[in-house]
Amino acid sequence: MALTENYRTSDFVMLGVDMRADLTNLPLEDGSVDILFASYIL
Repeated sequence: MALTENYRTSDFVMLGVDMRADLTNLPLEDGSVDILFASYIL
């Protein structure tokens, strides 16, 4: 569930996120994101 209409969560394996996707191939249109914050990337 998104915290705001402009905030989305994503994870490759975790359930309960807005997008289940690989960080290197996110299902987003070019130019549709101003900031991408990534944490806990191993």
